[in-house]
Amino acid sequence: MRGEFQKALDCYTKAIAIEPEFAQAFCNLGFAQNALGQYQSAVASYERACAIKPDYADAQWNLGLILLRQGKYAQAWPLYEARYAVGKTDLQTLPPPTEPGALALPPRWQGEALDGRSLLVWPEQGMGDEIQFWRYLALLRAKGPRHITWVCSPPLKLLFESQFLADRVISTTEWKPELAHDIDYWCFAMSLALHCETALESIPSQIPYMDAGASKLAHWAKRLPNANVRVGLVWKGRPTHANDAHRSLPTLATLAPLWSVSGVAFVSLQKGAGEEEVGIWPVQQPLLHLGGAIADFSDSAAILQQLDLLISVDTAAVHLAGALGVPCWVLLPSVATDWRWMEDRDDSPWYPGTMRLFRQTEVGNWDTVINNVVVELRSGQAQGSLRLR
Repeated sequence: MRGEFQKALDCYTKAIAIEPEFAQAFCNLGFAQNALGQYQSAVASYERACAIKPDYADAQWNLGLILLRQGKYAQAWPLYEARYAVGKTDLQTLPPPTEPGALALPPRWQGEALDGRSLLVWPEQGMGDEIQFWRYLALLRAKGPRHITWVCSPPLKLLFESQFLADRVISTTEWKPELAHDIDYWCFAMSLALHCETALESIPSQIPYMDAGASKLAHWAKRLPNANVRVGLVWKGRPTHANDAHRSLPTLATLAPLWSVSGVAFVSLQKGAGEEEVGIWPVQQPLLHLGGAIADFSDSAAILQQLDLLISVDTAAVHLAGALGVPCWVLLPSVATDWRWMEDRDDSPWYPGTMRLFRQTEVGNWDTVINNVVVELRSGQAQGSLRLR
Protein backbone atom coordinates (compact mmCIF):
# COMPACT_ATOMS: atom_id res chain seq x y z
CA MET A 1 0.00 0.00 0.00
CA ARG A 2 1.81 3.12 -1.27
CA GLY A 3 -0.68 5.61 0.15
CA GLU A 4 -1.20 7.53 -3.10
CA PHE A 5 -4.97 7.51 -2.66
CA GLN A 6 -5.77 10.75 -4.50
CA LYS A 7 -3.90 9.55 -7.59
CA ALA A 8 -5.77 6.25 -7.36
CA LEU A 9 -9.09 8.06 -7.05
CA ASP A 10 -8.36 10.12 -10.15
CA CYS A 11 -7.38 7.03 -12.15
CA TYR A 12 -10.50 5.06 -11.25
CA THR A 13 -12.74 8.06 -11.91
CA LYS A 14 -11.28 8.24 -15.43
CA ALA A 15 -11.73 4.49 -15.89
CA ILE A 16 -15.41 4.73 -14.94
CA ALA A 17 -15.90 7.62 -17.37
CA ILE A 18 -14.65 5.32 -20.13
CA GLU A 19 -16.53 2.22 -18.91
CA PRO A 20 -19.54 3.14 -16.68
CA GLU A 21 -20.32 -0.53 -15.89
CA PHE A 22 -16.80 -1.38 -14.65
CA ALA A 23 -17.60 -2.97 -11.27
CA GLN A 24 -13.98 -3.43 -10.22
CA ALA A 25 -13.22 0.24 -10.90
CA PHE A 26 -16.12 1.25 -8.63
CA CYS A 27 -14.85 -1.10 -5.92
CA ASN A 28 -11.31 0.29 -6.15
CA LEU A 29 -12.66 3.84 -6.25
CA GLY A 30 -14.51 3.10 -3.02
CA PHE A 31 -11.29 1.91 -1.42
CA ALA A 32 -9.50 5.16 -2.33
CA GLN A 33 -12.44 7.28 -1.15
CA ASN A 34 -12.56 5.36 2.12
CA ALA A 35 -8.83 5.91 2.69
CA LEU A 36 -9.31 9.65 2.06
CA GLY A 37 -12.14 9.83 4.60
CA GLN A 38 -14.85 10.26 1.94
CA TYR A 39 -17.02 7.64 3.56
CA GLN A 40 -20.40 8.40 2.02
CA SER A 41 -18.88 8.54 -1.45
CA ALA A 42 -17.18 5.21 -0.74
CA VAL A 43 -20.50 3.68 0.29
CA ALA A 44 -22.06 4.87 -2.95
CA SER A 45 -19.18 3.43 -5.00
CA TYR A 46 -19.38 0.04 -3.30
CA GLU A 47 -23.16 -0.04 -3.67
CA ARG A 48 -22.77 0.70 -7.38
CA ALA A 49 -20.22 -2.12 -7.72
CA CYS A 50 -22.66 -4.51 -6.02
CA ALA A 51 -25.49 -3.36 -8.27
CA ILE A 52 -23.43 -4.05 -11.38
CA LYS A 53 -22.15 -7.39 -10.06
CA PRO A 54 -24.45 -8.77 -7.32
CA ASP A 55 -22.07 -11.58 -6.36
CA TYR A 56 -19.04 -9.28 -6.04
CA ALA A 57 -17.62 -10.45 -2.72
CA ASP A 58 -14.87 -7.81 -2.48
CA ALA A 59 -17.37 -4.97 -2.87
CA GLN A 60 -19.78 -6.55 -0.37
CA TRP A 61 -16.97 -7.05 2.13
CA ASN A 62 -15.69 -3.47 1.84
CA LEU A 63 -19.19 -2.03 2.01
CA GLY A 64 -19.84 -4.11 5.11
CA LEU A 65 -16.69 -2.76 6.76
CA ILE A 66 -17.73 0.86 6.25
CA LEU A 67 -21.25 0.19 7.54
CA LEU A 68 -19.83 -1.58 10.59
CA ARG A 69 -17.64 1.43 11.27
CA GLN A 70 -20.74 3.62 11.04
CA GLY A 71 -22.63 1.40 13.48
CA LYS A 72 -25.21 0.33 10.90
CA TYR A 73 -25.05 -3.26 12.04
CA ALA A 74 -28.35 -4.54 10.63
CA GLN A 75 -27.14 -3.70 7.12
CA ALA A 76 -23.51 -4.55 7.77
CA TRP A 77 -23.44 -8.05 9.27
CA PRO A 78 -24.97 -9.83 6.24
CA LEU A 79 -22.46 -8.08 3.95
CA TYR A 80 -19.63 -8.99 6.32
CA GLU A 81 -20.35 -12.66 5.58
CA ALA A 82 -18.70 -12.09 2.19
CA ARG A 83 -15.34 -12.50 3.96
CA TYR A 84 -15.54 -16.25 3.34
CA ALA A 85 -17.20 -16.16 -0.10
CA VAL A 86 -15.35 -18.27 -2.64
CA GLY A 87 -14.90 -15.33 -5.01
CA LYS A 88 -13.28 -13.02 -2.46
CA THR A 89 -9.75 -11.82 -3.22
CA ASP A 90 -7.16 -12.90 -0.64
CA LEU A 91 -9.57 -15.35 0.98
CA GLN A 92 -8.37 -15.98 4.56
CA THR A 93 -11.52 -16.98 6.45
CA LEU A 94 -11.64 -20.73 5.89
CA PRO A 95 -13.87 -23.46 7.35
CA PRO A 96 -12.57 -26.31 9.54
CA PRO A 97 -10.34 -28.49 7.37
CA THR A 98 -11.54 -31.95 6.42
CA GLU A 99 -9.78 -34.97 4.96
CA PRO A 100 -10.70 -37.26 2.06
CA GLY A 101 -13.01 -39.97 3.31
CA ALA A 102 -13.70 -38.19 6.61
CA LEU A 103 -17.19 -37.32 7.79
CA ALA A 104 -18.55 -34.16 6.19
CA LEU A 105 -18.88 -31.08 8.34
CA PRO A 106 -22.29 -30.55 9.92
CA PRO A 107 -24.41 -27.68 8.58
CA ARG A 108 -23.24 -24.14 9.22
CA TRP A 109 -25.36 -22.55 11.96
CA GLN A 110 -27.69 -19.85 10.62
CA GLY A 111 -29.39 -18.91 13.88
CA GLU A 112 -31.57 -22.02 14.27
CA ALA A 113 -32.80 -23.04 17.73
CA LEU A 114 -30.02 -24.63 19.78
CA ASP A 115 -32.15 -26.35 22.43
CA GLY A 116 -30.44 -29.67 23.08
CA ARG A 117 -28.12 -29.23 20.09
CA SER A 118 -24.34 -29.02 19.93
CA LEU A 119 -22.37 -26.22 18.29
CA LEU A 120 -18.75 -25.87 17.20
CA VAL A 121 -17.35 -22.30 16.95
CA TRP A 122 -14.40 -21.93 14.58
CA PRO A 123 -11.82 -19.09 14.87
CA GLU A 124 -10.95 -16.61 12.16
CA GLN A 125 -8.83 -13.54 11.52
CA GLY A 126 -6.66 -12.40 14.47
CA MET A 127 -6.43 -13.42 18.10
CA GLY A 128 -7.91 -10.07 19.12
CA ASP A 129 -11.03 -11.03 17.17
CA GLU A 130 -11.17 -14.33 19.04
CA ILE A 131 -11.00 -12.53 22.39
CA GLN A 132 -13.58 -9.94 21.35
CA PHE A 133 -16.12 -12.54 20.20
CA TRP A 134 -15.63 -14.87 23.15
CA ARG A 135 -18.28 -12.69 24.84
CA TYR A 136 -20.94 -14.39 22.71
CA LEU A 137 -20.63 -17.57 24.73
CA ALA A 138 -23.01 -16.14 27.32
CA LEU A 139 -25.63 -15.48 24.63
CA LEU A 140 -25.13 -18.94 23.17
CA ARG A 141 -25.54 -20.52 26.61
CA ALA A 142 -28.90 -18.75 26.98
CA LYS A 143 -30.12 -20.56 23.84
CA GLY A 144 -29.98 -23.93 25.66
CA PRO A 145 -27.39 -25.88 23.68
CA ARG A 146 -26.39 -29.34 24.85
CA HIS A 147 -22.69 -28.77 24.18
CA ILE A 148 -20.41 -26.00 22.86
CA THR A 149 -16.96 -26.66 21.43
CA TRP A 150 -14.83 -23.55 21.02
CA VAL A 151 -11.78 -23.82 18.77
CA CYS A 152 -9.04 -21.22 19.17
CA SER A 153 -5.49 -20.29 18.26
CA PRO A 154 -2.99 -22.22 20.43
CA PRO A 155 -1.77 -19.19 22.48
CA LEU A 156 -5.36 -18.63 23.67
CA LYS A 157 -6.21 -22.16 24.79
CA LEU A 158 -5.16 -21.96 28.46
CA LEU A 159 -6.86 -18.59 28.89
CA PHE A 160 -10.12 -19.76 27.34
CA GLU A 161 -10.11 -23.04 29.25
CA SER A 162 -9.70 -21.19 32.54
CA GLN A 163 -12.94 -19.27 31.97
CA PHE A 164 -15.03 -22.49 32.30
CA LEU A 165 -17.64 -21.26 29.79
CA ALA A 166 -17.23 -23.63 26.85
CA ASP A 167 -17.81 -27.36 27.33
CA ARG A 168 -14.70 -28.09 25.31
CA VAL A 169 -11.84 -25.83 24.19
CA ILE A 170 -9.39 -27.13 21.62
CA SER A 171 -6.71 -25.41 19.61
CA THR A 172 -6.55 -25.36 15.84
CA THR A 173 -3.48 -27.61 16.02
CA GLU A 174 -5.53 -30.21 17.92
CA TRP A 175 -8.40 -30.19 15.45
CA LYS A 176 -9.27 -33.47 13.79
CA PRO A 177 -12.23 -33.91 11.42
CA GLU A 178 -13.59 -36.76 13.53
CA LEU A 179 -14.18 -34.29 16.37
CA ALA A 180 -17.18 -33.04 14.41
CA HIS A 181 -19.00 -36.38 14.49
CA ASP A 182 -21.19 -35.37 17.46
CA ILE A 183 -21.69 -31.74 16.36
CA ASP A 184 -25.06 -30.53 15.05
CA TYR A 185 -23.88 -27.16 13.73
CA TRP A 186 -20.68 -25.18 13.25
CA CYS A 187 -20.17 -21.42 12.93
CA PHE A 188 -17.42 -18.90 12.32
CA ALA A 189 -16.79 -16.93 15.53
CA MET A 190 -17.49 -13.53 13.96
CA SER A 191 -20.76 -14.73 12.43
CA LEU A 192 -22.16 -14.97 15.97
CA ALA A 193 -22.88 -11.23 15.82
CA LEU A 194 -25.13 -11.73 12.79
CA HIS A 195 -26.96 -14.76 14.14
CA CYS A 196 -27.45 -13.14 17.57
CA GLU A 197 -28.86 -10.07 15.76
CA THR A 198 -26.38 -7.68 17.33
CA ALA A 199 -27.28 -4.00 16.98
CA LEU A 200 -25.21 -1.09 18.23
CA GLU A 201 -27.53 -0.86 21.23
CA SER A 202 -27.44 -4.59 21.97
CA ILE A 203 -23.73 -5.38 21.86
CA PRO A 204 -23.05 -7.92 24.63
CA SER A 205 -20.93 -5.47 26.61
CA GLN A 206 -20.85 -6.78 30.16
CA ILE A 207 -17.28 -6.00 31.23
CA PRO A 208 -15.24 -7.82 32.42
CA TYR A 209 -16.01 -11.16 30.80
CA MET A 210 -12.62 -12.76 31.48
CA ASP A 211 -10.42 -13.32 34.52
CA ALA A 212 -6.81 -14.42 34.74
CA GLY A 213 -7.35 -16.68 37.76
CA ALA A 214 -5.80 -16.60 41.23
CA SER A 215 -2.81 -18.84 40.55
CA LYS A 216 -1.68 -16.92 37.47
CA LEU A 217 -2.15 -13.61 39.27
CA ALA A 218 -0.03 -14.79 42.19
CA HIS A 219 2.70 -16.06 39.86
CA TRP A 220 3.08 -12.69 38.14
CA ALA A 221 2.50 -10.44 41.15
CA LYS A 222 6.07 -10.92 42.39
CA ARG A 223 7.47 -9.94 38.97
CA LEU A 224 5.70 -6.60 38.77
CA PRO A 225 7.24 -3.32 39.97
CA ASN A 226 6.28 -2.01 43.40
CA ALA A 227 4.70 1.27 42.33
CA ASN A 228 1.48 3.17 42.85
CA VAL A 229 0.86 3.49 39.10
CA ARG A 230 1.76 0.70 36.67
CA VAL A 231 1.23 1.23 32.95
CA GLY A 232 1.64 -1.47 30.32
CA LEU A 233 2.98 -0.74 26.84
CA VAL A 234 2.61 -2.49 23.48
CA TRP A 235 3.97 -0.65 20.43
CA LYS A 236 3.82 -3.17 17.60
CA GLY A 237 1.29 -5.66 16.30
CA ARG A 238 1.64 -8.76 14.13
CA PRO A 239 3.93 -7.86 11.18
CA THR A 240 1.83 -9.89 8.72
CA HIS A 241 -1.29 -7.81 9.39
CA ALA A 242 -2.39 -6.05 6.19
CA ASN A 243 -2.29 -2.61 7.84
CA ASP A 244 0.65 -3.14 10.17
CA ALA A 245 2.78 -0.49 8.47
CA HIS A 246 0.24 2.09 9.60
CA ARG A 247 -1.05 0.67 12.89
CA SER A 248 2.29 -0.18 14.56
CA LEU A 249 4.66 2.47 15.90
CA PRO A 250 7.95 2.84 14.00
CA THR A 251 10.02 2.04 17.11
CA LEU A 252 9.81 2.04 20.88
CA ALA A 253 11.50 5.46 20.76
CA THR A 254 8.17 6.93 19.58
CA LEU A 255 6.94 6.44 23.16
CA ALA A 256 9.92 8.30 24.69
CA PRO A 257 7.83 11.33 25.77
CA LEU A 258 6.09 9.03 28.26
CA TRP A 259 9.30 8.73 30.26
CA SER A 260 8.85 12.36 31.33
CA VAL A 261 5.78 11.45 33.41
CA SER A 262 7.07 10.94 36.92
CA GLY A 263 5.71 8.39 39.36
CA VAL A 264 4.77 5.83 36.71
CA ALA A 265 6.33 2.38 36.34
CA PHE A 266 6.12 1.21 32.72
CA VAL A 267 5.82 -2.49 31.92
CA SER A 268 6.48 -3.87 28.44
CA LEU A 269 4.16 -6.63 27.25
CA GLN A 270 5.66 -6.52 23.77
CA LYS A 271 6.07 -10.04 22.42
CA GLY A 272 7.79 -10.89 19.15
CA ALA A 273 8.26 -8.03 16.70
CA GLY A 274 9.72 -4.98 18.46
CA GLU A 275 10.64 -6.87 21.61
CA GLU A 276 14.36 -6.64 20.82
CA GLU A 277 14.21 -2.83 20.99
CA VAL A 278 13.93 -2.77 24.77
CA GLY A 279 17.58 -3.52 25.49
CA ILE A 280 19.09 -0.95 23.14
CA TRP A 281 17.65 2.20 24.69
CA PRO A 282 19.28 4.40 27.37
CA VAL A 283 19.38 3.12 30.91
CA GLN A 284 17.20 5.99 32.13
CA GLN A 285 14.25 4.45 30.33
CA PRO A 286 11.85 3.38 33.15
CA LEU A 287 10.66 0.22 31.45
CA LEU A 288 10.43 -3.31 32.87
CA HIS A 289 10.26 -5.79 30.00
CA LEU A 290 8.15 -8.88 30.70
CA GLY A 291 7.20 -9.74 27.13
CA GLY A 292 10.01 -12.25 26.73
CA ALA A 293 8.73 -14.28 29.69
CA ILE A 294 5.13 -14.44 28.43
CA ALA A 295 4.27 -17.95 27.24
CA ASP A 296 0.69 -17.33 26.12
CA PHE A 297 -2.33 -15.10 26.68
CA SER A 298 -3.01 -16.50 30.15
CA ASP A 299 0.27 -14.89 31.21
CA SER A 300 -0.58 -11.63 29.46
CA ALA A 301 -3.95 -11.60 31.21
CA ALA A 302 -2.37 -12.04 34.64
CA ILE A 303 0.02 -9.15 34.04
CA LEU A 304 -2.64 -6.86 32.61
CA GLN A 305 -5.08 -7.51 35.41
CA GLN A 306 -2.54 -6.11 37.88
CA LEU A 307 -1.84 -2.92 35.92
CA ASP A 308 -3.61 0.42 36.16
CA LEU A 309 -3.59 1.09 32.43
CA LEU A 310 -2.50 -0.33 29.08
CA ILE A 311 -1.29 1.99 26.32
CA SER A 312 -1.19 0.05 23.07
CA VAL A 313 -1.48 0.10 19.33
CA ASP A 314 -4.46 -1.69 17.82
CA THR A 315 -3.57 -5.32 18.45
CA ALA A 316 -4.82 -8.29 20.49
CA ALA A 317 -3.59 -6.81 23.78
CA VAL A 318 -6.26 -4.10 23.72
CA HIS A 319 -9.05 -6.67 23.39
CA LEU A 320 -7.58 -8.67 26.25
CA ALA A 321 -7.42 -5.56 28.43
CA GLY A 322 -11.02 -4.74 27.54
CA ALA A 323 -12.20 -8.27 28.27
CA LEU A 324 -10.51 -8.06 31.69
CA GLY A 325 -11.94 -4.61 32.43
CA VAL A 326 -8.48 -3.02 32.54
CA PRO A 327 -8.39 0.62 31.36
CA CYS A 328 -6.82 0.82 27.92
CA TRP A 329 -5.74 3.72 25.72
CA VAL A 330 -5.64 2.65 22.08
CA LEU A 331 -3.36 4.42 19.58
CA LEU A 332 -5.14 4.41 16.22
CA PRO A 333 -3.78 5.15 12.73
CA SER A 334 -5.54 7.46 10.30
CA VAL A 335 -5.30 4.90 7.47
CA ALA A 336 -7.57 1.82 7.40
CA THR A 337 -8.70 2.23 11.01
CA ASP A 338 -10.38 -0.99 12.06
CA TRP A 339 -14.18 -1.05 11.86
CA ARG A 340 -14.74 -1.76 15.56
CA TRP A 341 -13.37 1.64 16.60
CA MET A 342 -16.05 3.34 14.49
CA GLU A 343 -15.81 6.99 13.38
CA ASP A 344 -15.12 10.13 15.39
CA ARG A 345 -15.40 8.45 18.79
CA ASP A 346 -12.96 8.40 21.66
CA ASP A 347 -14.64 5.41 23.32
CA SER A 348 -15.87 1.96 22.27
CA PRO A 349 -19.35 0.48 22.72
CA TRP A 350 -17.67 -2.93 22.71
CA TYR A 351 -15.70 -2.06 25.86
CA PRO A 352 -17.70 0.61 27.68
CA GLY A 353 -15.95 2.36 30.53
CA THR A 354 -12.55 0.85 29.73
CA MET A 355 -11.40 2.13 26.33
CA ARG A 356 -10.13 5.53 25.26
CA LEU A 357 -9.18 6.05 21.64
CA PHE A 358 -6.35 8.36 20.57
CA ARG A 359 -6.54 8.88 16.82
CA GLN A 360 -3.99 10.13 14.31
CA THR A 361 -5.18 13.23 12.47
CA GLU A 362 -2.62 12.91 9.69
CA VAL A 363 -0.96 9.93 8.09
CA GLY A 364 2.12 8.76 9.96
CA ASN A 365 2.04 11.46 12.64
CA TRP A 366 2.35 9.62 15.94
CA ASP A 367 4.04 12.53 17.75
CA THR A 368 0.80 14.43 18.27
CA VAL A 369 -0.94 11.26 19.44
CA ILE A 370 1.77 10.47 22.00
CA ASN A 371 1.88 14.07 23.23
CA ASN A 372 -1.87 13.91 23.84
CA VAL A 373 -1.36 10.68 25.76
CA VAL A 374 1.31 12.35 27.92
CA VAL A 375 -1.05 15.20 28.75
CA GLU A 376 -3.83 12.82 29.72
CA LEU A 377 -1.50 10.61 31.72
CA ARG A 378 -0.26 13.58 33.75
CA SER A 379 -3.81 14.82 34.20
CA GLY A 380 -5.00 11.41 35.34
CA GLN A 381 -2.25 11.25 37.91
CA ALA A 382 -2.98 14.73 39.20
CA GLN A 383 -6.67 13.99 39.56
CA GLY A 384 -6.14 10.51 40.97
CA SER A 385 -8.32 9.07 38.18
CA LEU A 386 -5.92 6.29 37.21
CA ARG A 387 -6.83 3.05 38.88
CA LEU A 388 -4.57 2.51 41.88
CA ARG A 389 -4.07 -0.63 43.95
